[in-house]
Amino acid sequence: MGNPHLLSAGQAAKAAGVTTPTISKAIKKGRLSFVERTANGYLIDPAELFRVFPPVAKKEAESLAPLGLETPSETPAMVELRVGNARLEAELAAMKMLADELRQDRDEWRKQAQTLLLVDQSRKASERKGGFWSWLTGHKPANA
Repeated sequence: MGNPHLLSAGQAAKAAGVTTPTISKAIKKGRLSFVERTANGYLIDPAELFRVFPPVAKKEAESLAPLGLETPSETPAMVELRVGNARLEAELAAMKMLADELRQDRDEWRKQAQTLLLVDQSRKASERKGGFWSWLTGHKPANA
């Protein structure tokens, strides 16, 4: 190759992000001109190539152009996820409050049951023993 800046059809295809047959078709239709045709194929000036086909980096930048320099912070899917997450967090907070109330109720019922059990046990014990007056007088209760 005489000029090191000239590109073969394959190199041109890679630089433009297209296939080699696309480059060949563009040359045959006259849309893309070449500098020289050798036994190995066409030699294409990069300026001519990029006049017809934008470089790969430029194509990638154009595909990202609608997004700007940054990824959008709120896509519809992200909004939907945030709403769903907020709903679940609210449900979780409500469930925790309910669990706390149930624990308090359980503890109150447990205390009440223990108190009633102790009162019942002491009443039965006093009936068995006959009580203070039975002890004092030495008489057993009539129902014993």
